[in-house]
Amino acid sequence: MKNEKIISDADLNEISLKFSALGEIMRLRILRLLMDGEATVGCIAGRLGATQTNMSRHLKKLSDARIVSARKEGLFTYYAICDKRLKKLCSIVCERDDLNAQTKEKHVHSRHKQMVS
Repeated sequence: MKNEKIISDADLNEISLKFSALGEIMRLRILRLLMDGEATVGCIAGRLGATQTNMSRHLKKLSDARIVSARKEGLFTYYAICDKRLKKLCSIVCERDDLNAQTKEKHVHSRHKQMVS
C-alpha cells in the first residue's frame, strides 16, 4: 500500500456525490442523451417523456456533483456533460462482452438445473 495514493476525505466526499448522482435511472437516461451533445431542459424532458420540473431537479443533482454544466443563451439553458471521465466510467461499468457473458452463463446454468430436476 506504500505506492498507492491515499484518497483524502474531501476526495471521498466528491466521489460519493458523483456516485449518488449516478444512482438513479432517470439521471442515467439524461446522461445517455447528453452523450450526443448539449441540450435544453425542454428538449431533454420531451425526449425522455418527463416534465421540465422533474428534469430540472435531476439536472441540479448532476450539476451539484459536477457531472454536467449549464450555459445560458438567451432564454434557454443548455446542459452538457462536463466530466469527460463519465464515458470511460460507463464503458467500464457496462462492458457489453462481460455483461453478455454473465447473462449467457446464468441462462445456461439455469437451463442445466431445469434439465437435471
